This record gives sequence, structure tokens and C-alpha cells, in this order.
Amino acid sequence: MVTAVDAVGNESLPSNSFYLNFDLLPISSLTLVREDNEKPQISWSHPASDLLRYEPSIKSQDQEIFDTSLLPDSTSFIDQGYTDDERTYTLVAVDQNSAKSMGRAITLPKLAFVPESFSIKRGIMNRVNVLVDNLSGKILNSLTASLTLNGREHTSTPMTLPVGASSIPVIVGGYSDLNDFQAASLTLDSIPNPGEKISIIRHHTMEVGDAMLKLTLFNEPFLRGGLGKIWFELENTGAAQIEIVTAQNSGTAPGQAGFFLEDTMDNVLSTASLQQALGDKVITLANKQTVARIPAGTSFICDPVEMFIPANAPDHVETGVAHEDIVTESITLSNKGLADLADVFLTLIDGTGKPAPDWVRLNTPADLSTLAVGDGREVSISFLPGSDTAQGSKVFYLSVTSSNYPATNIGLYPTITSSGIGNALFKLSDIYTGTFNAKNELIRGLADGKITLQNEATLSSHTATTDSLGQALFEDLTAGPYKCRITANAHQEYTGRVWIRPGITVGKEVFLEYNLVTVEWEVNEITIEDKYEIILSATFETDVPAPVVLAEPLSITLPNMEKGDVFLGEFTLINYGLIRADNLSIPVPKSDANFQYEILTGIPDSLEAKQRITIPYRITCLLSLDRDEEDDTGGGCYTYQKCMPITYYYYCANGQLSRGSTRHCFYKSGGSCGGSASGSGSTPSPTVISGGGGGGTSSPAPAYTPIISTDQKCLPKPGATECKSDTCKASGQNPGRHGQGDLVL
Repeated sequence: MVTAVDAVGNESLPSNSFYLNFDLLPISSLTLVREDNEKPQISWSHPASDLLRYEPSIKSQDQEIFDTSLLPDSTSFIDQGYTDDERTYTLVAVDQNSAKSMGRAITLPKLAFVPESFSIKRGIMNRVNVLVDNLSGKILNSLTASLTLNGREHTSTPMTLPVGASSIPVIVGGYSDLNDFQAASLTLDSIPNPGEKISIIRHHTMEVGDAMLKLTLFNEPFLRGGLGKIWFELENTGAAQIEIVTAQNSGTAPGQAGFFLEDTMDNVLSTASLQQALGDKVITLANKQTVARIPAGTSFICDPVEMFIPANAPDHVETGVAHEDIVTESITLSNKGLADLADVFLTLIDGTGKPAPDWVRLNTPADLSTLAVGDGREVSISFLPGSDTAQGSKVFYLSVTSSNYPATNIGLYPTITSSGIGNALFKLSDIYTGTFNAKNELIRGLADGKITLQNEATLSSHTATTDSLGQALFEDLTAGPYKCRITANAHQEYTGRVWIRPGITVGKEVFLEYNLVTVEWEVNEITIEDKYEIILSATFETDVPAPVVLAEPLSITLPNMEKGDVFLGEFTLINYGLIRADNLSIPVPKSDANFQYEILTGIPDSLEAKQRITIPYRITCLLSLDRDEEDDTGGGCYTYQKCMPITYYYYCANGQLSRGSTRHCFYKSGGSCGGSASGSGSTPSPTVISGGGGGGTSSPAPAYTPIISTDQKCLPKPGATECKSDTCKASGQNPGRHGQGDLVL
């Protein structure tokens, strides 16, 4: 209430009193969503928690609609009376004394929109134009269009939408995992004012095809033992601008593009990184990254980069053979294009284009007919020079012709000698190769690795240590097969074979797995009962340029379970490394006579650096492990083990594909091992129950009984790679690597 006082002190009667709530604020946020043909949903928030109610009102075509049945108890409601018209929704907050706040309004505009095209392509950046017809008669501010495919959202830049027809471009990546017919959601978002948002959503299906950027490599003549220059031209065949990182840290560090020099066995002989901060289409961004911006339909040619060419770098296929001897080499022709290779025909020619002599023989039929997309064909070539063949290096070509592909000549360089002596150059690398050390120097290989060669015929041995480039050269070796053993501190040992050819230097690159995880296990005896608990503990590296994936815990001990009992559990999978783990595989353990195993969630394809996920599982008892005691038949003790192998792959900084693994195991022991057997006074051996899903098994027994393994193997170290094919077993390479002499057309 208020009174008035004049100059001489006369005071008026009090005024009428009114209730005012100065803290009653308007609605703080207001959201309006309409999906396909569903009714609009309005939701809001308010900072106060002691309000009486909210009062909405609806205005359509200048006609106000208000129904007390719309008074909501919550902070959202659906407009069931919506008739595809433009509507304005106003919300008012009411406090406990029925005082009302200022109203806050939001308008659902009348819009029609659709993609101009319902097709995109993998392998390139796509431009999807969204055709929008603004029928509301008003300009809409801060409007964006977004297209979501396979969980990835692509959003346009904000724009002011005028009245009438418009086109909004949305740039969409052509990811390789898109389906041929991919479900998609197209959304128009408008933010009229801060705290207000309007979303109109439509669902579509996009047809997905294939395309690719065009990359062309150029180089000056390469000389072994020297530096050569190489560069590339990248043509943007897509419909949107792309960027590639050419340098970092304001041009003082290499970018994300580089070159690899490989031999026909996919061994990396040399690497070089692009570091370009100047030039046409090159710009340095605010984040200190330098990029080449390549508009659609244009090309970018990078500056030449110097690359070191090792002295042993072969020109496609290089081999050696003695007089009156024979050596056979193989090349794999692979079709990596998008169409079949038709009428493929093979010919052996010399350096002048004439037919090769008869001591150079093609063991594969010359007419290969058709080479389908993704198919590969091995071509075998033998060299068997006679005593009258001149010594020295020879030049031949395997000429590959096709009716729909340019003729390709693959160099064949046999060296003919009578000495029977050759050399071997080893190149060692690990997860740090291709990264930079504390002095910002490029790590080119694994130094201080010890290599031992043993001649399989004479058993003579030769030893060398790798230099700062990761290289070690063995000279004057008798031609023939050798066993090799390679060790380095904190790395897993490598064993394999190498065949020394007479007259040449054989190159062999070996990637040594780093000991990222070391697992220790112990057996704890439980007092009185003949039961044992296996405890696994892991010591592991973190913040390394590789994924370090661990299951936590590594193992559990199963409780006592009867037939029909269900055990629910979960374990956590954590990537402690700095690199994403790809092709993540967690196979469900095979059910056995005692238990049925189930994983209760989907498994992602990859695990990002520092990411953790939880894997729930269910184990159902089919037959109790303590069945002998249940049947009152007596019996001895037992140990049960079942493991879940978890594998993943990743690319190192130097492009090497590597494999890692961990495991989660289930253990149970029980029964009685006491007493004597057949009156002999000896303690009966435990029964080992194990199988499937995890490799080697081990069985803890009483303290004075040795640990028993059904296959006589200790538990393998997590992270150890396992070669599945005979070829890579012989060469010691990881699975997935090409065989000898692979060539991609």
C-alpha cells in the first residue's frame, strides 16, 4: 500500500493494496518439436520450483484457442488439435497466489522441405541440397538443416530463411559403412530467440553408391642409396570442398599426408611426410593447422618431398639364382577397381620387348580371362639359368594386358651368379616408428634390436644389432634358408625364416610388438576345503601410440551353482592407449555340458582412445560341477576354466597393421582331493574341465601338486598375435598382410 505526503506534512489515506511477485520470471526455455505427421510437442522449463501451474494458449490464424483441459501438470504437452496450420504457443507461469508471469511465445512455421536428391556416394564428400518452401509469410532467423545417417549428423551453416523457395546445402561424408539403402533423418532447426528452439523432422531413405577421389603419384628417377623426390596430385571428384592437413604447428611440423615406399611383399622400405605451409590453395587456420582446401572438381598438387631410397630397394621383383639351379617367385595380381578386368593375358618379355629366353618360365596359364572386382590371382615365375648363361643382373618384365585396362609391365630382376653368396638387410619397427621423440626428431625404426641368423643346413650363426634407422646388414651369407630370432628390450620376441638368394641383398622388415600389458597370475588355496582361486593381475602401459585394451577384471571365480541357476555379471573393457582399437571382436564363449554363456548387449566395432564400455553377460548352469557329490558317488577335485578372447586391430604411425588382444576368464574349482587312491596312499589328480573360447588352459590343484595343463601350454601373454595362415606362419608376419610379391592393379 502507498500514501502521499504534501510539503507541509499532510498525509493521504492509504491506497488500495495489490500482490506483486517481482521474482516471478517468464518461462526460461521453450522447445517445439514436430516429427513427420505426428502432432507438435511443446516442452519448457522454469527456474522456480514452487509454482502452482502453467497456462498455455494457442493462436491459429488470428484466432485464440484456450481450453482448461490443456492446463498441464508437467512441463510439456502435445497439441492434439493441430491441423497442419501455423500456430503460436504462449506459456505463462502461475505462482501459489495466482500471480502470472509474462508470457513467452513460440511459433511453429508452415514449411515444406525435401532433399533435392535421394542418393549419395561413398568415398567422396557429397553435397545434398535441401529444398525449402517457407509458407509462413515471415523471415525465419538462425535456421539450419541437418541430415543424419548411421548415427552421424551433418549440419549446414546457420542462415536467414526468406519467404518462398530456398535451397540449403548440407555437406555429407561418404563413409564406407553406409548401407546401399540407408535410413536418414532430415531436420530443420530454428532458434528464433535465445532459449527457444523449433525442430521439424522428416525421415527418408537414401540410396548409396560408390565413388573415389583420384590420386596420382609422380616422382623423379629413384637411385638406390640416395634421395629421390616424390609428390602427388589429388583431384576432388566429389560435390563439396575437402581439406587435407599439409602441416601442423604453424607449418613447423609435418601434416597428416605422407609417402611409403614398399617392396612387392608390402615391406615398408622408407617413409616421408608432407610438410607444406605455402602454395596455391594452402592456408593456415587459427588452430595452427595448415590445410589445402580443394574445391569440388579441382585438383591440388603438393610440393615435392625428398625420400631416402635404401640401397636394397627392389624394383618390383628382385631375386638371385646360381647356374644350374632354380628359383621360383610369385606375384599376386589384385583387382582393386570398381569393374571386372577383362581378357587378362600374361607375357614374359626382356628389356627390349622381345620374348624372354626359355630359362625364364611362366608357371601360370597365360590366359587369365577375367579378374573380378576384389579378386586376386597368383602368378608363378621360375628362373633356371644354364651354365652358359652370362653372370650378372638381368632385366625382364611380366607384361599384363587387358581389353579394358592399360598394359602394365612388372619388372623382374634376377641376378645370375656362381658364388652362392648373398646378403640380408633387416629393418625393425614398432609402435613408435613414424612418431617423434622428445627432441621432435622422427623415429625411423627400432634401434638396438638384436638379430640372430642360423643357417638351417650348417647351423652356423650370425648376430647383428640394429642402428638408429632400425636397420642391420648381414653380408657374405651362404645362400639358403635361415632361421631368425629377433629380440629387443620391452618387446615381444620374433622368430621366423628368411631365404638368402645368391648375388642379391634380401630385404626383410619385421614389426616387433611392444609389451603393452604383462599379466601375472597366482593360485590361492582356500583353507580346509580343496578349493582354489585364480587371481589375474595386469601391469600395462598408458598414453602410448597404440590401443591398450584391458578387461577389468581379467577373471572371476564362479559361485557354487546348481542346474537351472543363473549368474548375471559384467566386466569393463577399457582402452588405456592413445589410438582407437578397430575391428573389435568379443565372441560368445561356446556353451558346454555345464554352462550356457550369453552376452547381453551389442558389441561396437571400435573402442576409442580412453573409452570404456561395460559388457553384461549371463551364465546358466546346465549341469552342476559338483554333480558327483550330488549323486553321492564321491569323486575327486576339479578345476573349470572358460575364457572369452577379445581381439582388435590398429594401424601404427608408420602404417603397420597390428593386432592386440585381452581376455576375460571364468574359473571354478571344488570337490575333494584328500584321501588315498586304491590304497596306495597317493593323492588323486584333479579333474580338469576346460574348453573352447580362449586357447590354452591351466588347472590349479593342491599346493603340493604341480599345475596341470591339458595341452601342455602356459597361459599366453595378452596381446600376442596368432598367425592363422601357413604363409604368414612361415614368414612370421601378422595375418592380413599380402603374400610375397603382391601387386595391386
